[in-house]
Amino acid sequence: MAEHDRAPSDPLRHHGDAEVRGTGLLDLAVNVHPGPRPAWLETALRASLDDVGAYPDPGAAEHAIALRHDRPAEEVLATAGAAEAFSLVARLRPWRRPVVVHPQFTEPHAALERAGHRVTTVLTRAENGFALDPGAVPPDADLVVVGNPTNPTGRLHPVDDLLALRRPGRLVVVDEAFIDTVPGERGTLAGAPPEGLVVLRSLTKHWSIPGVRAGYLLGAAGDVAALRRGQVPWSVSTTAAAAIQACCTDEALAEAERRAHLITQWRTHLVAALAGLGIRTLPSQTSFLLARLGPDGRAHLREHGIAVRRCDTFPGLDPGWARIAVRPPGTTDHLVHALLARPIASPTPGGPMSSPRPLTAPDSASAGAAAERLAGLAVPAGALGRLGELGVWLSGVQGQCPPRPLDDVRLVIFAGDHGVAGHGVSAYPPAITAAMVRTFVAGRAGVNALAAAHDVRVRVLDVGVDDDLEGLPAEVSADKVRRGSGAIHLEDALSAEETQQALAVGRRVAEREIAEGAQLLLSGDMGIGNTTPAAALVAAGLGLGAADAALVAGRGTGVDDAGLDRKTAVLAEALARVGERATDPVETLTALGSADLAATVGYLLAATQAGVPVLLDGLMSVACALTAERIAPGTAAWCTAGHRSPEPAQSLALAHLGLEPLLDLGMRLGEGSGAVTAVPVLRSAVSLLRDVALLSELMPEAPTGPAGA
Repeated sequence: MAEHDRAPSDPLRHHGDAEVRGTGLLDLAVNVHPGPRPAWLETALRASLDDVGAYPDPGAAEHAIALRHDRPAEEVLATAGAAEAFSLVARLRPWRRPVVVHPQFTEPHAALERAGHRVTTVLTRAENGFALDPGAVPPDADLVVVGNPTNPTGRLHPVDDLLALRRPGRLVVVDEAFIDTVPGERGTLAGAPPEGLVVLRSLTKHWSIPGVRAGYLLGAAGDVAALRRGQVPWSVSTTAAAAIQACCTDEALAEAERRAHLITQWRTHLVAALAGLGIRTLPSQTSFLLARLGPDGRAHLREHGIAVRRCDTFPGLDPGWARIAVRPPGTTDHLVHALLARPIASPTPGGPMSSPRPLTAPDSASAGAAAERLAGLAVPAGALGRLGELGVWLSGVQGQCPPRPLDDVRLVIFAGDHGVAGHGVSAYPPAITAAMVRTFVAGRAGVNALAAAHDVRVRVLDVGVDDDLEGLPAEVSADKVRRGSGAIHLEDALSAEETQQALAVGRRVAEREIAEGAQLLLSGDMGIGNTTPAAALVAAGLGLGAADAALVAGRGTGVDDAGLDRKTAVLAEALARVGERATDPVETLTALGSADLAATVGYLLAATQAGVPVLLDGLMSVACALTAERIAPGTAAWCTAGHRSPEPAQSLALAHLGLEPLLDLGMRLGEGSGAVTAVPVLRSAVSLLRDVALLSELMPEAPTGPAGA
């Protein structure tokens, strides 16, 4: 076994520098900013050497920190990096039940163990995007340590979730070592009320000075005073104090913001490149990504001269994960070339669409130009929030900056019946499906009203309704595959031939809409009982089995507790019946899907392979996107999620795909309604990136940094 593949003797003390020390490998393991240090910082560091003949005094540095964060000086403590702060916290009190939320930077856990404490681990889960659940923390925990953004997941936890951790008698420590890589330092708690809260900062990464060991903490005056008493005298060196002071100036804050926007631009390129290779990444807001390279991925990259951070030393992660530092596009391209040299696995059985076919990624150059334009708009840095990110995404998928207006948006509703609807899994009878198809054609359904309000064209197609739909235009049922689909807990939903037929129907529909000028496609659904097969598709796509059925079972149209129990049982029976067949995405459609869901998968594949972006709706749409991603890795890069459904399976699938919904309104209508409601958000993103003036146009002599820095 190669030395780098051996399990570290102390996993909690393994850090990224061990991946590259003395190897000469291209370093994508350590998250230190690769650019040169600013001249003003170099000057400050060199000038500090004139004062090293005296003992260090961090007083001026702490005063600068207090001014930078508008905090009283007694709420500030300079430290020798975040590592010293973790040790100080570990020895602050005789903690009864310290908790560390993992996966995260392991040094606080190690520091607590060195101080003699028994640490409780609370794990966040990949299927939830490593989201923080405050309720998962034991109520008797008197210390909780959490990273934000979290290393190595890149997850930026909502402020409300972090503040929900606070309670009397508990100290919450938030490690913000990477918050300066987030534009506008969105999500920071540096200005939150200090009671029961300590915020840690590090200057190591953003300013490329890991050897200087400079950082600080913010907290209530009493806590800071107690931490100061535990500090070794003169632990903050003269050079570190000078670095802290220099990095708190207005000039430094403007440069930090410029770097944060540059990292965002580089990260967009990296995400798109990995998506094009079919490599799953977690949504990140910082200077690294958590990527699913597989158990051999890290070793393969080392053989090609590249080091990435192993992640099996983080509690909760296995060897298939790797942390990849965000670097300039040229460096990322070296990574891509190395990954392209990986051996390709043999195709899975099940027909011509079962073999993974990676898609071409969205245009990273256009996305990068959009990110640069966003940074130069005459608005405060980070003020546009997700609207700015959407504008960058639209530029990438359209291949131009700024993006084109979305003048032709189309929704296709695929309708079909499901055999499970006759087994008590829905609050409504199957006959509603045909009645709703007629309502769509008449233009009187909920989604019709929303589409009229937002200028979205609607088409409904019967691919599996258990009705002849007499009296409707022939085109509605012209591509019908069958009447109803099988009850998935008792039999396959479709035959293999019907699955291919339905996939082909969806492809033809998308190609026709695109040929007619569609710039953005939406997928809608209609079929009583359809949340059951959709949940089954999600379970299969995530590798869940019969024992996990309760994780994906939701109330759909509003079943009561007894109905939810029946639905969970049906899902468990279906997953047990199918077994290993669920490892093949097309076999999954045959066994667990339906004609309308298979057609939706074909529709999404054709759209994304043609380079037309897709706005996803609720559970059915997202379940089909997950299946499409299994068939053609990289599909998700061409999609964005319109809204969050109350269905738990949708949230699991979204987290797996790395998609964050635009809206969360509690909608469960289906029909494509959530996606249609989100269309104005996308159009707003286009308008802002196209029509807002650049700061350089208003103030030609202004600095090149972003507005409001």
